[in-house]
Amino acid sequence: MSNFTKGQGAKITVKFTEMLINTESIEGNNENAFSVEGQEFLYINGPLVTGDYQINTVELHPSEPNSVLITMLPLKRFHNSEGELLVQYDAGEGNLEGIAGIVESFQESFMPTDLEPVPNPHLEENIASSVSDYILTLTEINFIDGFTDDEFVECAVTDYTVTFTHIDHIDP
Repeated sequence: MSNFTKGQGAKITVKFTEMLINTESIEGNNENAFSVEGQEFLYINGPLVTGDYQINTVELHPSEPNSVLITMLPLKRFHNSEGELLVQYDAGEGNLEGIAGIVESFQESFMPTDLEPVPNPHLEENIASSVSDYILTLTEINFIDGFTDDEFVECAVTDYTVTFTHIDHIDP
């Protein structure tokens, strides 16, 4: 089991109303049977998109009876989810079995509580820019008693504006 704590969006407990049997075959056989779906912001205050939540393990819960513990992959957790999460189980992919027989496919929504959002777990992003091609328009300047024919005036661009355009808005 991973060492994530509550609030880090890495674990979900699914409790069943009936006792589970053949519990020794749960681990390693149900990761593809479960899926977790939810929404999160694409970027801070951006549009909501479907989160990429991926399951690492499904195992018998160590302390909750009649329960399985779903643990997400460390970099595919739901710690930034917005609203409800949807947990789905596909009986055709899994092998869960209860006292009354094979566990049927189901889906259940819930609102995760006490999540600790991590808006950007990576290093701060910086954009550096420079001007490579520019047109400098010079107007006539009259110097009085300032320069001789051997001297020259050095010019540089000191103030410019950079406009970023999203790649979806650029003609190919």
